Amino acid sequence: MSFFRNRPFALFCCCFIGAITVAELLLDGLAPIFFIAPACAGVFLLLLRLIPFNTKLKSFKKLLLRSAVCFLCVGAGLFCHWALCTRALASFPLDESPHEIEAVLTEKLYTTFDGASYSARLRTVDGKRARGKILLTLDTETEYEGGDKVNAIAVFSLPEEVENGFSQRKYIRSRGMLVCAEEEKSSGDILLCKDNSLPALCARLRSGITKRIVLGAGDDRGICAALLTGDRSGVDDMLTLDLTRAGTLHLLAISGMHFTVLMGAVGALLRLTRLKKHLRLIIMACAALFYCAVAGFSYSVMRAAIMLLLLYCSYFAGRERDLYTALFAATAIILGAEPSAAANTGLWLSVFATFGVIFASELFSDSVFKLKRKSKLIHGVVSVIIMPLAVSVFAMVCTLPVAWLSFGQISLISPVATLVCGMAINLLLFISVIFAVAGAPLPALTPLAERLCELLTELTERFSDAAPVYSLKYPFAPYIVCAVAVFAAVAVLSGGKIRKAALCLTLTAVIAFPVAAASYERSNEDIFSTVTYSYGRNDILLFSQNGNTVAVDMTDGYTSAANGTVASLHTLYETDIDTIVITRLNKAAIRMVENLGTSVRIWNVAYPSPATDEEKKIAAELLYAARCVRAAAEKYSFGKSFEAEGTALCVYSEAAEHSAVPIRVVSAERNERNVLFVSSGISSSAQIADFRSMARGADLLIIGASGPKNIHPLHFTAKCTTVFASRELSENASEPYGKLLPEIDVRYSNEPLRIDMPVN
Repeated sequence: MSFFRNRPFALFCCCFIGAITVAELLLDGLAPIFFIAPACAGVFLLLLRLIPFNTKLKSFKKLLLRSAVCFLCVGAGLFCHWALCTRALASFPLDESPHEIEAVLTEKLYTTFDGASYSARLRTVDGKRARGKILLTLDTETEYEGGDKVNAIAVFSLPEEVENGFSQRKYIRSRGMLVCAEEEKSSGDILLCKDNSLPALCARLRSGITKRIVLGAGDDRGICAALLTGDRSGVDDMLTLDLTRAGTLHLLAISGMHFTVLMGAVGALLRLTRLKKHLRLIIMACAALFYCAVAGFSYSVMRAAIMLLLLYCSYFAGRERDLYTALFAATAIILGAEPSAAANTGLWLSVFATFGVIFASELFSDSVFKLKRKSKLIHGVVSVIIMPLAVSVFAMVCTLPVAWLSFGQISLISPVATLVCGMAINLLLFISVIFAVAGAPLPALTPLAERLCELLTELTERFSDAAPVYSLKYPFAPYIVCAVAVFAAVAVLSGGKIRKAALCLTLTAVIAFPVAAASYERSNEDIFSTVTYSYGRNDILLFSQNGNTVAVDMTDGYTSAANGTVASLHTLYETDIDTIVITRLNKAAIRMVENLGTSVRIWNVAYPSPATDEEKKIAAELLYAARCVRAAAEKYSFGKSFEAEGTALCVYSEAAEHSAVPIRVVSAERNERNVLFVSSGISSSAQIADFRSMARGADLLIIGASGPKNIHPLHFTAKCTTVFASRELSENASEPYGKLLPEIDVRYSNEPLRIDMPVN
């Protein structure tokens, strides 16, 4: 453990961080910390005894006394925090009845068609004083901003543990919130006034800067505002999915990288003023605190700011600065003040990435400096290209365990994507600062900012499509990889030489990646096997065999969808397929559309007579969507005569993850028009990538009545006319996202319905 030699305080901080994290994540609460803290204290003292520190302390007893005092102080602080949280939780009326509340909004988190969700600080409940941070969902069309004080009738509830694979409890807990409060429908929330407390003023400052940036940059994607203030409410869902898939989401999430770039620029400007060093450091410390307020006091920025302040304190105290000790101490301070931050993924990504950057910089700095004496050209190439790429690789390797455990997937193209996109990000960051100061469009910079945003979106889209992404398949695999990574980290930290580090990293790759490859599946792999579509009396099976996809009528058949084998088939249609049912979209489904050729008749939608109200609703949506296809083709002048060629129609399925099929309409003049019909949910990043690959060539994008409500941001990629085959979707989608087609009558029939395109 030579890494901790001469770093006893760093070792103490690591033990403290481990205690908080284990108690908060694994043991689910603050109270178990009091049981873990003594054990960590024992481990800390044992390591102190085993590691030969070169310390100036006169005796081991003095060190023991200081350690005991530190743990007692930390324990007292945790107890106070736990008592306050318990008292605050007890003050919330969790009786499922409506209560009149008064709260101050601090940040808008996300927006759905049901309303907007904000993080809010509670002031009163039924006229009585109350304290605590809550997740407040308002059913309103009014746009609020940080610092607004509202009055509403709401119902309190504890967060759901897991809802559709999403742990709401973990999400709001990572943001320091305790409970959820949802406004009663049509209760009418009222904006009272602007709150003047310090958190409200900081929130208002952040909202004001965000508006100035958006006004100046003309950025409809919210990229510039997200880079400077961390407000990602205006960022496209599509862009977020692309960034996640490409492994570059940390570039958009405000973090220590943005903080370092801005503080470096401030330091460079201050050096031009010829002020004394201690005055420059004081000004930079004030600038760091101001930026924390602008960034909404996010954990990653606070980590960077506290780390910077600790390094400045070491300068004023005349002590030698140590980056590792500052990193561990800053993390320990954040977790001590807010133990729930242990559930925040952004904090851990920031900590591990910073550790990798520091380690890689120290590892290669001596070698790069020696190259300067031999050749300035080689030194320049290494410094500008190879060194940043190596640092990016080290940062990615360090964050792999966190990414696997948090997102369930990693991107192996992340270092290259980070290096390429990082250049545009840094330039946009400086431009955002100029717009925040100007607060108005600038003729010289606004077009540049818009072009950079478009370039960043395009690059991210390309990296997302090309990224080898591994998705979680077995739950135990991340822990195996994390264990290997921990052992490799210990070996690297105890070695200290480039050869030993390279050997350890090689062993890590040899051991970890085969385990990952065996335990993870490619998200964009052709895993389309056998899927059964059941509707009423008929079962229709769609499967892929030897690259040739066929549709099967399973009226009297039997299939085992679990293992993808067909036990019995009644009728096999190899030609003249009238009905195609697609329950999952991937590359196999795309090949199916290409391989079917002219044998497929389009606009034929077959379904049995609907029996239940739910089936009637689905049938009505199907018929309405199909009629919208006809009306759209007629309205947008694809020609007066139509025939099907290499086409297919997507039919809704309850079991479907989502369905999207490209439709090629050929007019009498042989002018091809490509139509993309989407009829059900699109969720994962792999599905989004498949959707986008088809949307690029579409002339018309049609969103079916059963389509996802959050689909409208996706059509940005298509860059074509979008038609919403649903009143609800078109009303909620603002122009130019959607247009409403005329309503039609819906009829039911026992016979399959045939819809023909107009001939004249």
